[in-house]
Amino acid sequence: MPSIDPLAPGGTLPLEGREGALTAVKLAALYRVWEPALGARFYCFSGGGALCTLGEQATVCLADAGQWPQAEEFLRFCGVRRYLVNLPVGGEERRVLACRCPPGPPSALEGPPLAEVAALLARWDTAFGGSVFYGELSHRLRHGAALLAGARADGALRATAGVYALDPGSRQGVIEQVYTQLQYRGRGLAARALADLRAALPGYRLLLCCAPERASFYQFQGFAPCQSTWEGIIQ
Repeated sequence: MPSIDPLAPGGTLPLEGREGALTAVKLAALYRVWEPALGARFYCFSGGGALCTLGEQATVCLADAGQWPQAEEFLRFCGVRRYLVNLPVGGEERRVLACRCPPGPPSALEGPPLAEVAALLARWDTAFGGSVFYGELSHRLRHGAALLAGARADGALRATAGVYALDPGSRQGVIEQVYTQLQYRGRGLAARALADLRAALPGYRLLLCCAPERASFYQFQGFAPCQSTWEGIIQ
């Protein structure tokens, strides 16, 4: 019977053939820097594929959809509530878009202070302003697995975007938490933050996922549709 087994730090993620999937990039970036003592747990499927649980959230990269029933039961056992998975096994579809950053020397990027980013994102969802979010992102930043950008207006941070999973090994990254304070939308602030990220990572392939109705915004910024991923809740 197929199994889901713990993956020790320093091992190899069994993601052959799926390295370009958004969930695979996230797994590779986090596995490179994460310490199990901080709460992240990595597991591999005996038939290929891997997953990571972090609190009530999980990132899953399946080799085939037939692995999902076992994975879902395992996530429920682990106390996971929300998941992101690479194959259509349930949940809401999220469009994945990608861009290749232009080659050349990297532009210096002095990202905004983490405290300001957390405070701004908390306007969107209070979970982003909590100690867990702050501690996790601080760890990623210290170990080169994340990069933040922001845009200011009227003397304060009003928009932010970040590569929250950065994998120098494959020269790929996943952009997340693109947010602009409500009254400052329509001024190009988020677009400026995205441009800063691209300039700081020449030659990288950057991915992001969004609701279908938001895809046109990112396509205008130079991203092209490339795949889908699915976000769901464990009942």
